[in-house]
Amino acid sequence: MGYGNLSILFIFILYMGFISIDKYVQFLYGIGFFGEFIMIFLVVSLIWGQTGSLIFFFIGYILNVLINIVLKRLLREPRPIDPIAYLASEKGSMKGAKYYGMPSGHSQNVFYCISYLLNCIPRNIDWVLLSFMIGLITIWERYIFHNHTVMQLLVGAILGFVFGWIVYIIGVNIRKEYHIPF
Repeated sequence: MGYGNLSILFIFILYMGFISIDKYVQFLYGIGFFGEFIMIFLVVSLIWGQTGSLIFFFIGYILNVLINIVLKRLLREPRPIDPIAYLASEKGSMKGAKYYGMPSGHSQNVFYCISYLLNCIPRNIDWVLLSFMIGLITIWERYIFHNHTVMQLLVGAILGFVFGWIVYIIGVNIRKEYHIPF
């Protein structure tokens, strides 16, 4: 990210101070709700030239989503009873695996991305910190909107983070074992 980009981020945050607090909070809600997609975009952008890493990232992401669906159906722990819809299209959509909240899919997917990114670019602390901020905002948004309990969010974050690390290590080992150059 570099200090130039951090300066731009700082100026943006200062600019946000000149708009109403309600608009700022709505902006953060949006980051939290779309955190999964923001993180996918961020990871892909930052590891674009690393073809092998991208392939393993997407394979792992799909497996991560499938693990979440299976766990929700096995554990069957309901979400909080009074969820607030962020988008109008969310109302009445809590059926099947979506009805269950353990573990949080948003949290699990965001922290999978954070872990994978942390392993791919460990020395680029600016992007890693930004990723963790997005992760924390996502957890906060899911809690504020009563979509998950704290435990569901923490379990999702831990599961996603550990799985991201495992996928990265497996990918590195497979590429070494079979002398895959990418």
